[in-house]
Amino acid sequence: MIANLFFIKRTNGLFYYSIDYLRECGESFSKVLVRPGLKNRLQVLLPGVQVVECSFYCFLCEILIAAKLGEFIFTPSSHPIPFINNQLVVMHDYFPFFGFVGRIKKCLFKLSLTTSKCMIGFINQSDVKPYLNRLGCSEERLIFMPNKFPHAKKEGCNDYERNHSTTPLYIGLIGSDSGKKNYEQLFASHLEAKLRIEVKYLIYGHHTDYYDQLLRQFPGLEIQLVDSDKFDLDSFFSMIGLVISVASNEGFGRPIASALLTGIPCYLIDQPVFREFYGSTATFFRSIPMLIENLNSIAFGNLKLDKPYEPPLNILLAFDDANKFLKFQKQREFR
Repeated sequence: MIANLFFIKRTNGLFYYSIDYLRECGESFSKVLVRPGLKNRLQVLLPGVQVVECSFYCFLCEILIAAKLGEFIFTPSSHPIPFINNQLVVMHDYFPFFGFVGRIKKCLFKLSLTTSKCMIGFINQSDVKPYLNRLGCSEERLIFMPNKFPHAKKEGCNDYERNHSTTPLYIGLIGSDSGKKNYEQLFASHLEAKLRIEVKYLIYGHHTDYYDQLLRQFPGLEIQLVDSDKFDLDSFFSMIGLVISVASNEGFGRPIASALLTGIPCYLIDQPVFREFYGSTATFFRSIPMLIENLNSIAFGNLKLDKPYEPPLNILLAFDDANKFLKFQKQREFR
């Protein structure tokens, strides 16, 4: 069985989603295909796994060989390969299908699905699955493949000193890849609100054009990047008192789950996906201005969850079932 990570460009949430499935399936994968630049990082996270750094030509050759040998191809992104039935792709969200270029990508996606009989994984029930149903994908082709939830912190691990005892309020924002994060609306609401507290925003992600655009657009706000390649999530969480997400079309939001499991409060815009995964513990707001206004009522010395967060059991079981499905495909190759 081949793991095709060629369409993943950086160490983002999609990358770590793939790592979780590769770890769970262990030796089921004979090799992993990646773009130049990600090989070293992958080998650190998955020692002993054969990683093939591919140019586009090399990628095509590897796929053709795998297809000829009848190997199952697991692609943890929404990039089905035309005319190959023995494959599984995963859709995380449909934000890439927005706009003019997005409509072209959507047409290519639908064409590839039509010319193959591949299985299609979806990572949430509330948004992605209905979208695939609207595209005409039959239930027989669909499989629920949610993210793996991070492990809960051991007792005592949540007691480190965080930036929440005095002003400013350090707010953690997750991701810097694209406009679906809706930071423009968040920052614009901040400027319009009459906040009585000082706020500093720390964005956990990579240096991107979108991040530079935000700095130019909101020079009056305190916005700082925390490079996710240099700081792990625990280090990031030690810098903040609160996580906010006003993103639309999110597939999951692994760092939000990690924050809740660490005991950090999360203020979220009321989206079906966020309700699906975090409805039991996160704090939800109907609008961004309402969320911003609520910052005035925060008690700095008591920034903690009202109750411990417990991941939904059905999500945990679905992750296990998805890995069983992948391992079964490996067994079929030997029959």
